Amino acid sequence: MSLSEKGFASGAGIESRSDAMLKSIQAVITNNVLHDANKTKLFTVGDHTIPFPNGTPIDSVRRTAGSTDLSSAFRAMRDLRKTSNTEAIILYSDGAFTTGENPVYPAQELGVPVYAVG
Repeated sequence: MSLSEKGFASGAGIESRSDAMLKSIQAVITNNVLHDANKTKLFTVGDHTIPFPNGTPIDSVRRTAGSTDLSSAFRAMRDLRKTSNTEAIILYSDGAFTTGENPVYPAQELGVPVYAVG
């Protein structure tokens, strides 16, 4: 989704919402887990859900999509579960879906915990 780049005050001064979100991901998920394709599969969600290559710096995520289809993310996870052991999903989002079906139903069908971080 397209995140507003309006600055806001943080402990480190003025930073954009998107920079703050990326820093929070890096603070919570260590680099050895974030970049290990055996432990973590990364996706970006906008108009569509697209795999994000492991090892790519997280701050290179483009934040320009015009809409957010969260249900596509859960459908992508459903497909991924066919070939890999998915134990949980961490969703970094403001939670607003602007296109697609209500994401609650495909998320419930997965049968794994979904941790949403706003």
